[in-house]
Amino acid sequence: MQKQKKVILLIIALVLVAGLAYGISRFMNQTSVVDEQVFCTQDAMECPDGSYVGRTGPKCEFAACPMKSDPTLDKVGVGQNVFINGVKITLNKIVQDNRCPVDVQCIQVGQVTANVTLQSIKDKKTLDINSSGAPVPFGTYKISIEDIRPVRKVNSPIDPDSYVLTFRVKSN
Repeated sequence: MQKQKKVILLIIALVLVAGLAYGISRFMNQTSVVDEQVFCTQDAMECPDGSYVGRTGPKCEFAACPMKSDPTLDKVGVGQNVFINGVKITLNKIVQDNRCPVDVQCIQVGQVTANVTLQSIKDKKTLDINSSGAPVPFGTYKISIEDIRPVRKVNSPIDPDSYVLTFRVKSN
């Protein structure tokens, strides 16, 4: 009987040692999953609408630019061009800016006259467009100026190259 107790204790001890060894080996081979923090450079990319997006995500890729809410409308700066609804608009220069400054009261709003080059598949034309006039016909399109930036202020001259105009291009 004494021998049987020793054998049983020996079997229990071996099972405990084997279980402990198995547990230790599982613990040692376990790969710990830790959320790895990613730090991206603070670069910025300018989107076609004039907004900016930064880098994000595990690969530090630029975030997507916001979608234009109105495909017939877009902004363009002096010396730049943009495609709107099938027409390439190049803002060559600001010919005249006689808008009322925002910090005074005026009888009339005034207007901006811009020299632009318009180009579609069929036509190309350089002309002056007024911000307060009716839309200008161009082939099967109508072109108009919807917004002008920067605003005019008294005693604050505007750099001619800093103008950004918002154009609308509608199909006839």
